[in-house]
Amino acid sequence: MPEDSFLRFLDFAGIERFPGAPAEVPVTFAVSKNAPLGGVVPAGTQVATTQTKNVDARVFETRRAFFASRARLERVVAVQPAADRAAMLAVPPVPATSAFLESAAAIRVLTDAEPALQDVDHVWYLASEELFGRKDVADVRLDLAISSGAFPTAVTWRKFDKKANVIHFYGSDGLARSIPIKSPEGQEFAGKLKPGDEVEVTYTEALAVTVEPAKAAAPAK
Repeated sequence: MPEDSFLRFLDFAGIERFPGAPAEVPVTFAVSKNAPLGGVVPAGTQVATTQTKNVDARVFETRRAFFASRARLERVVAVQPAADRAAMLAVPPVPATSAFLESAAAIRVLTDAEPALQDVDHVWYLASEELFGRKDVADVRLDLAISSGAFPTAVTWRKFDKKANVIHFYGSDGLARSIPIKSPEGQEFAGKLKPGDEVEVTYTEALAVTVEPAKAAAPAK
């Protein structure tokens, strides 16, 4: 049925068209090579579609100002800090295409149950001209300190050594720890606890770090 005939039929049936509404489209702005840092695109900037013989150009304008950057999205990573795991996600094209959105694998975020998560590798680099720039062979001692900082955690009480003012408890990881108590208030509180009580304490775990050249061996007699 021709379109004109179909429209007359709709009018005859009492079916009216919806009123016109503004359309929204995603637009990508290409930053000029003369603006290496990018620039601000003001609100009301007009862009238009390509006009053809059969279709007039459609003019759109930006609703608010924004900064157009030359930076590119290189990598998308979903991180679970508590589990020390991360997952690499596919980088979407800009603007995102329907084909990409339909083919990209879904991934659950904010949970450590996502199968795509992998353990995060930790690499430590050391540089020292004095220690590692030697021409002769020498032994170097490295004591690595890892401090987790102060954090509250639930612990299971073991005992309180009143003579040494040292508390003994099991942490949430099941490991036994011993910490000295210096404040009189803390000593008084610890003296009232019984073995097996669960309390919340805040403590700091740290290990001293020293890096020193190995001492030369004594000459053989």
